Amino acid sequence: MKRLLCGMLGASLLLAIGYFIQNSLNGSIPEYQQNISITYPDNGELITFLEQHIGEVVKLSGAIDMSLSNELSYEVSDLFGIDNFIIDPSTPLPTDGLQGEVFLQFEFTQQPHITYGGTGVVQFPLNRYFRVTKAYSNEPILIYNLTEIAQHANE
Repeated sequence: MKRLLCGMLGASLLLAIGYFIQNSLNGSIPEYQQNISITYPDNGELITFLEQHIGEVVKLSGAIDMSLSNELSYEVSDLFGIDNFIIDPSTPLPTDGLQGEVFLQFEFTQQPHITYGGTGVVQFPLNRYFRVTKAYSNEPILIYNLTEIAQHANE
């Protein structure tokens, strides 16, 4: 029985090492492919993704979505400011709406481009790489810092 357990443990370890080496050699970078909604906060999957990749480089695809069409979206925009983000894209953005306890703070190498897609649609397309870190500003405010890096050489 002991020999069987040791064999299974050894095989599991070899699989884990193989997976790590394969991903390292392939230059595999985790990618989040959904929009990041600021004015319609429902970013649980984004927060989970960021938490899993603290200290790592990730790719964010999709867009930062600050669309306006209902009272809540206008309140979030007024409180945290789409206009402020357009002027200064390092402005922290809430991921949890009016609660204001979890923020994203971007450090871009180039100013993000804004797109308007009809009445109230405001988006900042992303297809960029970021290093993820987190910090606490004032308890209980959590800030995920997303520092843009040069495009990955393998992509």
